[in-house]
Amino acid sequence: MIKRILAFTIIFFCFTLNAFSYSVNVYDDANLFTSEEEQTIINESDLFSLKTDFSLAVVTTDFTSGVPSEEYADDFLDNLIDTEGWQENSLLFLIDMDNRKLWIHSDGAIYDVVTTAYAETITD
Repeated sequence: MIKRILAFTIIFFCFTLNAFSYSVNVYDDANLFTSEEEQTIINESDLFSLKTDFSLAVVTTDFTSGVPSEEYADDFLDNLIDTEGWQENSLLFLIDMDNRKLWIHSDGAIYDVVTTAYAETITD
């Protein structure tokens, strides 16, 4: 009986971790949003992530250190995955005020849906 309870607990714990494995955050380095707007973005992003199990970051910047938006977004998302424990299945929406460009970067399984070409058609 104890083995069954232990097995059930482990299985339940694994499914629970998987169900909430996504991350959502706003990194407003360009100070474009009010705190209320940030919270609205987080709430809407959380709904998206809950349905898809993909992590989502909304990033604003006014200084990219001279790199193109695409590279900045790629490096930012790689940093989230490598240092903050974000999952590979992640999407980043960048508002780059330095280069005056919007960019969507995807990684992992979501890249099958939001390819670079598709992201360009969305942001053009």
